[in-house]
Amino acid sequence: AALGCEMKVLSDSRGHSVTAEDVYAFLADHMDWLRAGDFVALFVSCHGGYTTICCQNHTTVEVADLFARVSKSCGGRVPVLGFLDKCRGSSQHTGFADQPGLQVAAKGPAAQPTPTVSGANVYIAYAATSGTVSAMTSSVGSFWLQVLASASQQWARGHTIASLMSRVRA
Repeated sequence: AALGCEMKVLSDSRGHSVTAEDVYAFLADHMDWLRAGDFVALFVSCHGGYTTICCQNHTTVEVADLFARVSKSCGGRVPVLGFLDKCRGSSQHTGFADQPGLQVAAKGPAAQPTPTVSGANVYIAYAATSGTVSAMTSSVGSFWLQVLASASQQWARGHTIASLMSRVRA
């Protein structure tokens, strides 16, 4: 699962860096969570607000459009994010290196992730669901915001991304 790079994805409140390799190592240990139809959602802090980026039943082009729209709403740059692409059980790579400010961590040895910037707050939470993105949209005000609130609280206490994801999943 190692990407062979030192890409910095985020840091915890104590300044300890969490790399893309840490994320993939954690997911590799919990591959039973990832089934067809599951998706990984990332919560990105943007000018004090939160944006949910998720991927399920979307083509790569549609996902790229999601990134572009989020980037535009964030003043042209998504601070830092690692997008873990698990669309409909596939393992397709999503690498948008040609779009400045979009740091995408593609899955697999063929990944060519772009360097990320540091200092941004990125909350990564995993959730298994059989619902579609459109169906999940209506519950953003409930389930996802609860997950985000929990993630924010845990992250503020200096938990690592692995323990954070474990808590969210539990």
